[in-house]
Amino acid sequence: MRSLTRRAERTAKRSLALAPLSSEALAALRDEVAPRFRRRTGPDTSRIIEALAIAAELVFRARGLRPRHVQLMGALALFDGYLVEMATGEGKSLTACLAGALFGWSGRPCHVLTTNDYLAARDAFEWHAYYAACGLTVASVTGAKQRAERRAAYEAHVVYTTATELLADFLRDRIQLGGLSDADRRLVWRLARDPVAAGEGLVLRGIDTVLVDEA
Repeated sequence: MRSLTRRAERTAKRSLALAPLSSEALAALRDEVAPRFRRRTGPDTSRIIEALAIAAELVFRARGLRPRHVQLMGALALFDGYLVEMATGEGKSLTACLAGALFGWSGRPCHVLTTNDYLAARDAFEWHAYYAACGLTVASVTGAKQRAERRAAYEAHVVYTTATELLADFLRDRIQLGGLSDADRRLVWRLARDPVAAGEGLVLRGIDTVLVDEA
């Protein structure tokens, strides 16, 4: 907790220092920092603080919300792989969005699970401007969407959906793959026989990070 507090304080201070920057200058800084998250090992602590400070400033400009210390602490903890318990009113959805930008910058799939279709669609819509400012795409997958719509939505950097929908699409993809559900076997098959067919017809582009808002 002491470490999270110190890192959150540094992040808040850096975020306020970014306030005078123009939109163009802030976007240029974002484009410099974000690609470092594509490395599997991830950026170092100072870069994570810099990136989160950028996300905090972007969410303020997009939504008028200045992240509080507890929300910055929560985002840092989520990015470190911890479960986070927050009290009612401490801003869980904003905390998830801050972490969502960091995970979205990795280029790997990031899913945010909510309790029902309404919340999934609402949150994706309400946070659209923020994710766009982060240089990321966001979409929602609900029960009413057809297969083609789902496949297009899952291409987004951050996808809001429910556990039910994500699990159903995952299982349908497993059935589609059949004996090729193992990634290593699928790669060998693609190289030996058909470089396209192994992934044809799948809905998901993979599962890497899931943020549960809320358990």
